[in-house]
Amino acid sequence: MRGPTRLHLRHLAPALLLWLAGPVPAGAQDSPADPFTPPAAVDPGTPAAGTNASTTRPKPEMYVALFLGRASLDSTSVSATHEGFLGNPTVSVTQQVSFHDSDLFGLRVGVWGRGELRYLGAAAEFASTKAQSDQVNLRVDTMSLVPMIRLPLLPMEQAPDGLIDLYAGVALTKIVGGDCTASFPALGQPVSGSPEGFGVSWLAGISLRLWRALLLVEVRHLSQDVTFTQVFQHGQATLEGQQLVLGAGIRF
Repeated sequence: MRGPTRLHLRHLAPALLLWLAGPVPAGAQDSPADPFTPPAAVDPGTPAAGTNASTTRPKPEMYVALFLGRASLDSTSVSATHEGFLGNPTVSVTQQVSFHDSDLFGLRVGVWGRGELRYLGAAAEFASTKAQSDQVNLRVDTMSLVPMIRLPLLPMEQAPDGLIDLYAGVALTKIVGGDCTASFPALGQPVSGSPEGFGVSWLAGISLRLWRALLLVEVRHLSQDVTFTQVFQHGQATLEGQQLVLGAGIRF
Protein backbone atom coordinates (compact mmCIF):
# COMPACT_ATOMS: atom_id res chain seq x y z
CA MET A 1 0.00 0.00 0.00
CA ARG A 2 2.97 2.27 0.23
CA GLY A 3 3.18 2.91 -3.50
CA PRO A 4 -0.49 3.99 -4.05
CA THR A 5 -0.53 6.11 -0.91
CA ARG A 6 2.49 8.10 -1.91
CA LEU A 7 1.00 8.70 -5.38
CA HIS A 8 -2.30 9.89 -3.89
CA LEU A 9 -0.58 12.39 -1.59
CA ARG A 10 1.55 13.69 -4.44
CA HIS A 11 -1.57 14.61 -6.44
CA LEU A 12 -3.36 16.03 -3.40
CA ALA A 13 -0.65 18.51 -2.36
CA PRO A 14 -1.13 21.02 -5.20
CA ALA A 15 -4.90 21.13 -4.68
CA LEU A 16 -4.38 21.77 -0.98
CA LEU A 17 -2.05 24.70 -1.65
CA LEU A 18 -4.59 26.29 -4.02
CA TRP A 19 -7.37 25.92 -1.42
CA LEU A 20 -5.23 27.56 1.26
CA ALA A 21 -4.40 30.49 -1.04
CA GLY A 22 -8.09 31.35 -1.43
CA PRO A 23 -9.98 32.52 -4.53
CA VAL A 24 -8.18 34.45 -7.26
CA PRO A 25 -9.36 38.09 -7.40
CA ALA A 26 -11.24 39.19 -10.50
CA GLY A 27 -9.00 40.49 -13.19
CA ALA A 28 -5.91 38.78 -11.77
CA GLN A 29 -5.96 36.41 -14.72
CA ASP A 30 -5.07 39.30 -16.98
CA SER A 31 -1.36 39.35 -17.76
CA PRO A 32 0.44 42.31 -16.13
CA ALA A 33 2.16 44.95 -18.25
CA ASP A 34 5.60 43.93 -19.33
CA PRO A 35 8.01 46.40 -17.63
CA PHE A 36 10.52 45.81 -20.42
CA THR A 37 8.16 46.79 -23.25
CA PRO A 38 9.25 50.18 -24.68
CA PRO A 39 6.66 52.99 -24.83
CA ALA A 40 4.98 53.83 -28.09
CA ALA A 41 7.07 55.99 -30.41
CA VAL A 42 6.14 59.68 -30.59
CA ASP A 43 6.17 61.47 -33.93
CA PRO A 44 8.61 64.42 -33.58
CA GLY A 45 6.52 66.45 -35.99
CA THR A 46 3.49 66.30 -33.68
CA PRO A 47 3.23 69.51 -31.59
CA ALA A 48 3.33 69.00 -27.83
CA ALA A 49 0.14 69.34 -25.82
CA GLY A 50 -0.74 72.96 -25.11
CA THR A 51 1.14 74.39 -28.09
CA ASN A 52 -0.34 76.07 -31.15
CA ALA A 53 1.61 75.68 -34.39
CA SER A 54 -0.29 78.59 -35.94
CA THR A 55 1.43 81.06 -33.56
CA THR A 56 4.86 80.55 -35.23
CA ARG A 57 6.20 83.88 -36.45
CA PRO A 58 7.07 84.20 -40.16
CA LYS A 59 10.76 84.20 -41.04
CA PRO A 60 12.30 87.64 -41.72
CA GLU A 61 13.17 88.60 -45.28
CA MET A 62 16.93 88.80 -45.87
CA TYR A 63 18.70 90.21 -48.92
CA VAL A 64 22.12 90.99 -50.36
CA ALA A 65 22.52 93.87 -52.81
CA LEU A 66 25.31 95.52 -54.79
CA PHE A 67 25.00 99.23 -55.55
CA LEU A 68 26.83 101.97 -57.41
CA GLY A 69 26.18 105.62 -58.01
CA ARG A 70 27.38 109.20 -58.36
CA ALA A 71 28.27 111.68 -55.64
CA SER A 72 27.91 115.45 -55.97
CA LEU A 73 29.90 116.94 -53.08
CA ASP A 74 29.67 120.49 -51.77
CA SER A 75 32.61 122.87 -51.76
CA THR A 76 34.50 122.57 -48.47
CA SER A 77 37.67 123.70 -46.72
CA VAL A 78 40.60 121.29 -46.52
CA SER A 79 43.47 121.74 -44.07
CA ALA A 80 46.92 120.18 -44.47
CA THR A 81 49.98 120.51 -42.23
CA HIS A 82 53.67 119.60 -42.42
CA GLU A 83 55.12 119.43 -38.90
CA GLY A 84 58.51 121.04 -38.39
CA PHE A 85 61.47 118.68 -37.96
CA LEU A 86 65.24 119.25 -37.55
CA GLY A 87 64.93 123.00 -37.84
CA ASN A 88 62.34 122.99 -40.63
CA PRO A 89 59.33 125.20 -39.86
CA THR A 90 55.81 123.88 -39.55
CA VAL A 91 53.73 124.72 -42.64
CA SER A 92 49.95 124.66 -42.50
CA VAL A 93 47.51 125.51 -45.28
CA THR A 94 43.72 125.73 -45.31
CA GLN A 95 42.07 126.15 -48.68
CA GLN A 96 38.57 126.06 -50.13
CA VAL A 97 38.17 123.08 -52.47
CA SER A 98 35.49 122.27 -55.05
CA PHE A 99 35.22 118.56 -55.78
CA HIS A 100 34.30 117.01 -59.12
CA ASP A 101 31.37 114.59 -59.32
CA SER A 102 32.70 111.17 -58.45
CA ASP A 103 31.75 107.49 -58.30
CA LEU A 104 30.80 105.30 -55.37
CA PHE A 105 30.02 101.60 -54.97
CA GLY A 106 29.22 99.22 -52.18
CA LEU A 107 27.60 96.08 -50.77
CA ARG A 108 24.60 95.87 -48.44
CA VAL A 109 23.36 92.94 -46.36
CA GLY A 110 19.92 93.65 -44.92
CA VAL A 111 16.84 92.22 -43.25
CA TRP A 112 13.18 93.23 -43.12
CA GLY A 113 10.69 92.00 -40.56
CA ARG A 114 7.52 90.12 -41.45
CA GLY A 115 4.01 90.17 -40.04
CA GLU A 116 3.64 92.80 -37.32
CA LEU A 117 7.33 93.77 -37.75
CA ARG A 118 7.18 94.22 -41.53
CA TYR A 119 7.72 97.99 -41.22
CA LEU A 120 11.13 97.64 -39.52
CA GLY A 121 14.52 96.61 -40.88
CA ALA A 122 18.28 97.02 -40.59
CA ALA A 123 21.34 96.64 -42.79
CA ALA A 124 25.12 96.47 -42.64
CA GLU A 125 26.91 98.17 -45.49
CA PHE A 126 30.37 98.58 -46.99
CA ALA A 127 30.91 101.54 -49.34
CA SER A 128 33.80 103.26 -51.08
CA THR A 129 33.48 106.94 -52.01
CA LYS A 130 35.85 109.21 -53.91
CA ALA A 131 36.26 112.99 -53.63
CA GLN A 132 38.58 114.51 -56.22
CA SER A 133 39.68 118.00 -57.18
CA ASP A 134 42.71 119.48 -58.93
CA GLN A 135 44.67 119.55 -55.66
CA VAL A 136 42.95 117.06 -53.33
CA ASN A 137 42.25 113.36 -53.85
CA LEU A 138 40.33 111.43 -51.22
CA ARG A 139 39.17 107.82 -51.23
CA VAL A 140 37.19 106.81 -48.17
CA ASP A 141 36.09 103.23 -47.39
CA THR A 142 33.38 102.96 -44.75
CA MET A 143 31.36 100.43 -42.77
CA SER A 144 27.85 101.45 -41.75
CA LEU A 145 25.01 100.24 -39.55
CA VAL A 146 21.67 101.33 -41.04
CA PRO A 147 18.40 101.12 -39.05
CA MET A 148 15.52 101.45 -41.51
CA ILE A 149 11.74 101.77 -41.82
CA ARG A 150 9.55 101.03 -44.82
CA LEU A 151 6.03 101.34 -46.19
CA PRO A 152 5.10 98.18 -48.19
CA LEU A 153 2.73 98.76 -51.13
CA LEU A 154 0.77 96.56 -53.56
CA PRO A 155 0.62 93.24 -51.67
CA MET A 156 -0.06 90.19 -53.84
CA GLU A 157 0.31 86.41 -53.73
CA GLN A 158 3.92 86.42 -54.98
CA ALA A 159 4.82 89.28 -52.59
CA PRO A 160 2.50 89.21 -49.55
CA ASP A 161 4.43 92.07 -47.90
CA GLY A 162 4.14 94.27 -50.98
CA LEU A 163 5.58 94.47 -54.48
CA ILE A 164 7.04 97.93 -53.82
CA ASP A 165 8.71 99.39 -50.73
CA LEU A 166 9.14 103.05 -49.87
CA TYR A 167 11.91 103.17 -47.28
CA ALA A 168 14.18 105.50 -45.31
CA GLY A 169 17.08 105.09 -42.94
CA VAL A 170 20.08 106.57 -41.15
CA ALA A 171 23.57 105.20 -41.88
CA LEU A 172 25.96 105.45 -38.91
CA THR A 173 29.35 105.33 -40.58
CA LYS A 174 32.94 104.61 -39.58
CA ILE A 175 35.93 104.96 -41.91
CA VAL A 176 37.85 101.69 -42.18
CA GLY A 177 40.26 102.39 -45.04
CA GLY A 178 41.28 104.55 -47.98
CA ASP A 179 43.92 107.15 -48.80
CA CYS A 180 44.05 110.94 -48.92
CA THR A 181 46.45 113.40 -50.52
CA ALA A 182 46.49 117.22 -50.50
CA SER A 183 48.90 118.91 -52.93
CA PHE A 184 48.78 122.63 -52.15
CA PRO A 185 51.67 124.65 -53.67
CA ALA A 186 52.31 126.47 -50.38
CA LEU A 187 53.12 123.15 -48.67
CA GLY A 188 56.13 122.51 -50.85
CA GLN A 189 55.30 118.79 -51.00
CA PRO A 190 52.06 116.77 -50.76
CA VAL A 191 50.51 115.86 -47.44
CA SER A 192 49.06 112.35 -47.43
CA GLY A 193 47.86 109.76 -44.97
CA SER A 194 45.32 107.14 -43.98
CA PRO A 195 41.83 108.48 -43.28
CA GLU A 196 39.76 107.96 -40.16
CA GLY A 197 36.59 109.43 -38.75
CA PHE A 198 32.83 109.03 -38.32
CA GLY A 199 29.82 110.26 -40.24
CA VAL A 200 26.08 110.09 -40.82
CA SER A 201 24.11 109.61 -44.04
CA TRP A 202 20.37 110.11 -44.41
CA LEU A 203 18.82 107.97 -47.12
CA ALA A 204 15.46 107.39 -48.79
CA GLY A 205 14.55 105.10 -51.65
CA ILE A 206 12.16 102.84 -53.46
CA SER A 207 12.65 99.11 -54.09
CA LEU A 208 10.89 96.65 -56.39
CA ARG A 209 10.57 92.90 -55.80
CA LEU A 210 10.67 90.62 -58.86
CA TRP A 211 10.47 87.02 -57.64
CA ARG A 212 13.83 86.53 -55.86
CA ALA A 213 15.36 89.67 -57.37
CA LEU A 214 15.43 93.11 -55.77
CA LEU A 215 15.93 96.43 -57.57
CA LEU A 216 16.39 99.74 -55.75
CA VAL A 217 16.85 103.45 -56.40
CA GLU A 218 18.09 105.59 -53.53
CA VAL A 219 19.10 109.17 -52.72
CA ARG A 220 21.39 110.07 -49.82
CA HIS A 221 22.74 113.07 -48.01
CA LEU A 222 26.32 112.47 -46.87
CA SER A 223 28.07 114.14 -43.94
CA GLN A 224 31.51 112.65 -43.23
CA ASP A 225 34.39 114.04 -41.17
CA VAL A 226 37.77 112.90 -42.50
CA THR A 227 41.13 113.17 -40.73
CA PHE A 228 44.20 111.79 -42.49
CA THR A 229 47.55 111.37 -40.76
CA GLN A 230 51.08 110.22 -41.39
CA VAL A 231 54.42 110.83 -39.67
CA PHE A 232 54.89 114.63 -39.38
CA GLN A 233 51.85 115.18 -41.64
CA HIS A 234 48.14 115.49 -41.08
CA GLY A 235 45.06 116.93 -42.73
CA GLN A 236 41.35 117.39 -42.23
CA ALA A 237 38.24 117.74 -44.41
CA THR A 238 34.47 117.44 -44.14
CA LEU A 239 32.62 115.76 -47.00
CA GLU A 240 29.02 116.83 -47.51
CA GLY A 241 26.78 116.36 -50.50
CA GLN A 242 24.21 114.25 -52.29
CA GLN A 243 24.49 110.75 -53.71
CA LEU A 244 22.28 108.91 -56.20
CA VAL A 245 22.46 105.12 -55.94
CA LEU A 246 21.19 102.25 -58.11
CA GLY A 247 21.30 98.69 -56.82
CA ALA A 248 20.31 95.10 -57.50
CA GLY A 249 20.22 92.11 -55.21
CA ILE A 250 18.81 88.72 -54.23
CA ARG A 251 16.19 88.03 -51.56
CA PHE A 252 16.24 85.00 -49.24
